[in-house]
Amino acid sequence: HLFEVVDSLPESLEGELEPILYPPSQNFPISLSAIVIAPGDIETAIQRKDPLLTEVVLNQPEILFTNRKGEKLWERLKNAF
Repeated sequence: HLFEVVDSLPESLEGELEPILYPPSQNFPISLSAIVIAPGDIETAIQRKDPLLTEVVLNQPEILFTNRKGEKLWERLKNAF
C-alpha cells in the first residue's frame, strides 16, 4: 500500500477507507494500492477501527517522507492499534 496523508484535503470520510487500485502496466509491472486521506479523517478511521488502516499500521510500513505533523499522526496511529 501507498498511504498518503494530504494536508490540503477536506475531511470527507463517511465509511471505511477504500484504496485506489492501479493494475500493472508496461511502465510499472506491479499493482499498487494507494490510500489517500485527510489528516482530520484519520481520527474518524481510528475510532471506527477501520480494517484497512489497521492493516497498514500493523504491517509497520516504511516511512518515505514526513514532517513534524506527520510524525505526530504516525505516533497517534501506532498508539491506537
